[in-house]
Amino acid sequence: MNDRTVDKVAIGTWVRVRGFEPGIDTTFHFVPHSEIDYLKHKVPESGLLGSALIGAEVGHTAVLDVPGESMKLTVLGLGRDW
Repeated sequence: MNDRTVDKVAIGTWVRVRGFEPGIDTTFHFVPHSEIDYLKHKVPESGLLGSALIGAEVGHTAVLDVPGESMKLTVLGLGRDW
C-alpha cells in the first residue's frame, strides 16, 4: 500500500477506524456516488459515515448515530492509495 500523506478525511481518502465493529479495525474508502461498492468498503462521503468522518484527522473520535445506538469511531490512519 502506498500511504501518501493525507491530513484529513476527504473524498478519495482511505480511512482506518476503530469502533465500527467490536475488536476490529475497519478501513473505508470515501468515493463519489458513481463508485460506491459497500462490499469493498467504498462508501459515499454524503452518507452517515461520511457525515461523521469527513474533515476528521488521525486521533479524532467521531460519533456515528445509527438506529438504536451511537458508535464512537476513532480515526487510526489515513491514506490515498491503500
